[in-house]
Amino acid sequence: MLNTPVRLASTPLSLALLSAGTLLLFPATAEAAPCVGGKKVKCTANGERTIPGRGGSGGGGSTDDELVEQPDIACPEDSNDFFCTEPEEEAAPIPHIPTQTVVESATDDLTLPSPTIHTAPSPKTYVRAFTSLWIDSGSFTPRTAKAAVPDQVVTATATPQSVTWNTGERTITCGSAGSPNGTECGYTYNRSSANQPGGRYQITATINWTVSWTCEGACDPGQQAGTLPNMTSSSTTPLVVEEIQTSTRPR
Repeated sequence: MLNTPVRLASTPLSLALLSAGTLLLFPATAEAAPCVGGKKVKCTANGERTIPGRGGSGGGGSTDDELVEQPDIACPEDSNDFFCTEPEEEAAPIPHIPTQTVVESATDDLTLPSPTIHTAPSPKTYVRAFTSLWIDSGSFTPRTAKAAVPDQVVTATATPQSVTWNTGERTITCGSAGSPNGTECGYTYNRSSANQPGGRYQITATINWTVSWTCEGACDPGQQAGTLPNMTSSSTTPLVVEEIQTSTRPR
């Protein structure tokens, strides 16, 4: 007959046999898992956590600044076991993105406006009458777009250079957005639009853009700035061109 409880640490619960032949169950002492990296922490009987080797209860006990907060580790009651924190994983290095790839991304984000076409006279014009051609000035201004990655910022810029007009009879190019008074851009029609589909000319205005870019940051060697192929944006509108009617009086 055993009069002293026996604790078996190798099983989840230890058995103790009392003199009355009754079995009692006691929580087994957890075994410390091996630490790989990480910090080893000792759980004391009162639930505090201390760094092993810095003293215990009694003389030379741990001071407050030796207590280690490990909120993800729960200390079992009546335990003096050691637990390990998981080592912090080092962030994977961010791969360098080629500057040219960032340039392409910035260029793809460029939004070029479709020009709004204006003519005078309006809403129709006449054969052998000078017709002013222009677009909204706000459409004829530079546009920019940026693309940023952890170590680089690329700015792409599209700058308008000219407007090409397809009048339905011929094509002309003007170096500006034009104006209502026709001093900057205009055309004189030679034939009416009577024989055109729907009795109208389809006139198209196309803005011609040059595109450049700059890079700031850890740009690839020789990739601080550059140019890209030209771009265009356009729109089309109908225009009626009539013959000027004249009347004569008999003598």
